[in-house]
This record gives sequence, C-alpha cells and structure tokens, in this order.
Amino acid sequence: MKEQIKVRIAYQEYINSRNPCKQRRQFFRRCMENHLADWMELSITQITMEMVEAKHEQLLLQPTKRGTSGRSRADDVMKMLGAVLRFASAKYSDCSEPLIAKNPILRLKLNHAFLKSEPRSVAIPDCKLQEFYQAVSIVCNDVYRDFFIFLLLTGLRQADARMLRWNSIDLELGLMRVRDRAPGSKLRRCIPLSTFALSLLSRRRSTRADTEWVFESDDHAGIHIGAVGNLLQIVREHCEVQMHVNDIARTFATQGAKLGIHYSLLRALTNRSPCDVTLQYIVPDEDSMRSATEAICKQFVTLTGMNLHDLSAPKRAYGADRGDHIQLQLAL
Repeated sequence: MKEQIKVRIAYQEYINSRNPCKQRRQFFRRCMENHLADWMELSITQITMEMVEAKHEQLLLQPTKRGTSGRSRADDVMKMLGAVLRFASAKYSDCSEPLIAKNPILRLKLNHAFLKSEPRSVAIPDCKLQEFYQAVSIVCNDVYRDFFIFLLLTGLRQADARMLRWNSIDLELGLMRVRDRAPGSKLRRCIPLSTFALSLLSRRRSTRADTEWVFESDDHAGIHIGAVGNLLQIVREHCEVQMHVNDIARTFATQGAKLGIHYSLLRALTNRSPCDVTLQYIVPDEDSMRSATEAICKQFVTLTGMNLHDLSAPKRAYGADRGDHIQLQLAL
C-alpha cells in the first residue's frame, strides 16, 4: 500500500531522481542517515508535525562536532526531510486524494523556526593580503600552501579545487576543465589560467609527476586533500582576518570588480551559475577571460608580494587532513 512507503524508500527514490554530485550525496546522507536514522523505517504518513517540531528542537540542542551551534544543521535536516516528503507525496498521490495532506515541515515554517541566514559578505582586505600570504606560507605545507594560493588566484570553490585532477589541466594551452555547477549539468567548463597560476601548477607537476590529484594528500597516498577548516583556523589567527575558505574565492571576485571586470567574466572564471536568465546569453570568450584573470592575478602578486622563488621549496607543514586532530604550535 502507498501509505506504507517507508522514509528509507522515499529517500532513495528521491536521490535516484536527482542524481546529485558526490558532495550533495554526502550532504543528503548526513541529513537523513545520520540524524534521522530512527525514522528511516517509519511510514512517510506516520511522521507528524509534533514529531518534526520535537526532532528539530533536539537537533538544536546538540552542538556540532566542531563545537558550534546546531542551528544550521537542524534546519538542513528538516528541509531535506521536507523535500523527500514532497517528492514522495507527488509521486504516489492519486487524483482523488494526496498521500500527505500537509507536509509536516509546514509547522516549522509557520512558527518561523528556520534560521534566517544572511549571505556572507567577507573578502580579505587589500591591507591584509600580504599577511594572509605570509600566514599560509608559514603554517601550511607545500600542498596546502599552494592550494590556498590557487584559490586566491582562480576564485574556484574549495571543492572544485580539492578534487582537481591532472587530466583536467592543460599546461600547454593554460586551461583547466571543471564541472559546471548548474543543477543536473554534466558539462565541464574550460577556464583559462593566469601565468602565475600556470607556473605554480607546472612546478607542482614537475615534482609530483606520478600523482592523479593536483593537490594530493601527503598523509594519504592516492587521494586528494581533505577539508581545510581546521588549518584555516590557524591561518585566521595568524593574519587576524575572520574568513571562511570560500571567502578566498570572494576576494578574487571582489578584486576583479575593483578592476572594472564585467560580472559575466567573473562568473565564468569562478564557475558560478548566472542568477539572471539574460546573463545566460552572454558567452565570454577565452581571450577575454584570460585577460581578466591575468589582471586580477597581477594585482594579487603586487598586493601580497608573492613570487615563485618563495614557493619553490617543498616543506612539511603543521597541517593535517580531514579526520585528523590538529595540534599546532606556531614556531614564529
């Protein structure tokens, strides 16, 4: 009977219908399988508004593994559950009566229980860029150091950069291919690299010719580096800038805007999807993109004082990969 469809079945069918990328799958798994494990064998019609409200309150009171508030996590879990229930109700309802008359997540919306998150607006100030560069050079090993500098010089998302393979880099043409972030897209975009970024990658390739990943872990052979949040915390303390890892990419776009580079070029260079339908009709050409990224990179080189000679010597750092507990003492 349709009324007996379990949450686990509805969740799996929802995932299969969306075919999300690896990161989204991991996000879905954390929301449903970790935090709603005790609900997976329930029928979707057994979940009530009272249950949802109580579960949301329970998740709010549990701190995250990083010791932060569980507010965002609680909202993410409930919104994910709501999406699964909407999908199942639409798929299995008949013309006479909906399978779920009211989505139980509606209670949280009516009570304004969801956190109103403001978009981040942090970029590294020009006066702090040199301190940021010095911090990553001191705190990080050559893998993480090059990773943070690469983020600054390209504006990529950290996930796109961490999972960049050498077969996606054309050192001769100065191009990298990254997955289009538009929902459901299987396309890969070609993004030009600045001269400095290309030189940085060429140096890495010459010292790591047998690796698959551009930023391969030193501690775990054959896989790319993990999350950098713990290491970035040390960088933050050193350069005194309260930034998130994606704020580094925001700094790239902000610097481009200061130089008068058109939004469509910045969007293409950072692999972002356009918010305006009209902007989808603007297709930046490779030469325009290359000129834009060269201008931004030259500005960063001037502001940070970076040079390839400083980056030539591999060094073992204080950092660790995902799952490791970092115990760092800065020898400054």
